Parts: sequence; structure tokens; C-alpha cells
Amino acid sequence: MKYAFVKDKFVPAYSASISIQERGFRFGDGVFETIRISSGVAYQWELHCERLISGLLALKIEADISELEKLCTKLIRKNKIKNGILRISISRGIGSNGYFPTAKNSTIIIETSELPAVKKPAVNLWLSSYEKISLGALPVNTKLMQGVSSTLARLEADQNNCHEALLLNRDKHISECSSSNIFWFRDDYLFTPELSCGLVAGTTRSAILRISPFEIKEGKFSLEDILSADEIFLCNVAWQIISVQKILPVGSTNYKETKSRTGLIRKLLTQDIKNYAASKNN
Repeated sequence: MKYAFVKDKFVPAYSASISIQERGFRFGDGVFETIRISSGVAYQWELHCERLISGLLALKIEADISELEKLCTKLIRKNKIKNGILRISISRGIGSNGYFPTAKNSTIIIETSELPAVKKPAVNLWLSSYEKISLGALPVNTKLMQGVSSTLARLEADQNNCHEALLLNRDKHISECSSSNIFWFRDDYLFTPELSCGLVAGTTRSAILRISPFEIKEGKFSLEDILSADEIFLCNVAWQIISVQKILPVGSTNYKETKSRTGLIRKLLTQDIKNYAASKNN
């Protein structure tokens, strides 16, 4: 039997439920984190916790997360998860006067799931017609419960037989993809958009910035900048690293991964995950 943690107790996952009055359900008023579990350990827990706190502060949500790591560890063990996904959701709670919150107690939900099956060697990107929400509108560097913009972009990509959607911001700078951060190689450099472009501060992105042996250039880049890339890859906690083959409908280039660059980043990330888990299990 699989379990989930809801509010203040562990319950069978199949019977887990929340009130229809939850602000997370009604308004997307909350934050979440999706964390990779490797060898029974939540990879880069510290980074995820830091981003979670940033999201709570940005939304002015008060939540007691002092026991969160212990609760997550207990759930991983109860569900006997060696390799999978840990998801933490925190809603502002129950209580609304229209949009104005009157909730006094936040609601914490923790769940686990299996890793998604993503075995494609390379995928196609669709240049989305939807604009990335700006930092001036929402604190989008954190993981917010609202996700309709990403959902619409991903649906549009799927309708065009693409795996992911590439999002530009209002200034037509590359931001991110609907479910992932993006990197590309050109000449001897590894490029990725800077956080001011409105992307989620991805933890896998942070790991790549930390472990990359290549010189990295963060900045504001146009579509033309990425179309002239040598290699492109996406990253998130579930996929880790997946290569891009084409950007449709704007590009005709077939980007090809090389073992010496994207392949090396993938190898280094896999080793970093193993090292992190080993350090926590010792």
C-alpha cells in the first residue's frame, strides 16, 4: 500500500483528499516542489527547501516546515521508494473572502510516484504562441501551484507532435520550456537564460551550473541565438537531461548530441546524483 501525507497525518494514497475550499484548489494559491529520489534520498534537498521557502515568502504564506525533511524521509521509507519522485505541495489553506485570503492554517501534502518513462534519445521543441509570465506579474522563479500557462504550452506542443514547448518572454528573450530549463552549446561555450528572463530557478539547472566543465554564459538571448546552436538540451528532475533534435516550426537544423559535451554533462549529473545519495546514506 502506498501512503501520502495530508495536513498532519499519513493516509493511504488512494483515500487522500482535501477540502473543496482549499485555496490551492480554488485559486492555485500555493507552492510545490518536485524532487528526485535516488537510492532513497531526496537529491539536492537543501536547494529544494531554499526554493520552497522563497516561494512561501513571495506569496506571503505562513507554513511550519520545521519537520518537513523528517516527514519526507518517513514517507519515502513507508512507500519503499528507492528511485522515484517526491512531491511537496503547500496550499495557503481554507478561508477566502473572494480572492482575499482569510486562511489561518496552511495545508501540507507530500506524495511519491515512480519516475516517468522518458527514453527518447532526442525530442522536438515547439515554439509556443504563449508568452512566458513575467517576474513583474508573478514570482515565477519559484514553483507556483498555478500552471495553466505551462499546460497550454505543452498541449500546443503535443498537438504539433512535439515533446516540449519553448517559451519566450514579453521581450522576446528565451525563458524556458513548459516543464524544463534549457541549455545549448555554441562554439566552446554553454549558454542558458538568466533568471531575470522569468524562468523557474531549476535545481537540475543549478546542478549543471555547478558541475559543468564548460564555460557558461547566462544572459538574455533571442530566438536567433539558439537557432545557431551546435547542441541543445533540456533538464528537469524527472528527465535529468534530454537532447533537442529540432525547434519547430522555425528551425530546420537537426541538432546532434555529442558524447564530449551534452553526453559528458549527462554523465557528470548522473555521478553527482549518486555521490549525493551516497553522502546521505553513509
